Amino acid sequence: LLQRLGVRWVRPNWTWAERPMEWAKRYGVGYCALMGVANGFVRGEVTEQEYTQFVGESVRRFKGCVRYWQLGNEFDVFHRGGPRSYVEAQRIGYAAAKAADPGCVVVGGSITDLEVRKAAWTEALDAGLAKYCDAYDFHFYSDLQTTEELLDFIHASCRARRAEKPIWVTETTQIGR
Repeated sequence: LLQRLGVRWVRPNWTWAERPMEWAKRYGVGYCALMGVANGFVRGEVTEQEYTQFVGESVRRFKGCVRYWQLGNEFDVFHRGGPRSYVEAQRIGYAAAKAADPGCVVVGGSITDLEVRKAAWTEALDAGLAKYCDAYDFHFYSDLQTTEELLDFIHASCRARRAEKPIWVTETTQIGR
């Protein structure tokens, strides 16, 4: 079905189940693991040591199968401590991932409410997000014109801070006005 639909990438919630990775590899679909444990760390559900060990062991164990890792999801929604707490979780997870596999790609950002609260993005950049990821992720749930305006804002805010990175869009729906 993924091939028939033309799917080129998937971003499943990460578990140590190998079957989804095997399917992705078999059908030529890129695989980016979404580690929800980052959100759990910020909420105090796991300790820093548990978070670091889980990220490090996951990346080490699946090196060669998974190259792309996303630490947490939608920090503007799930990280009640705000952008600074998200960037701190990203810093810790990034260090653990890179220690386990310096060649892995760590995706950061994963912001969904950009249209409503642009300040969350600039606060994350100002807190140093660019140092702790290799690409940024955005979720656009808006019409095409608004999405284009948001992309312009993203590029301008990154340029102003010398924090440019590749941009990924892992969730989207284009709605009409």
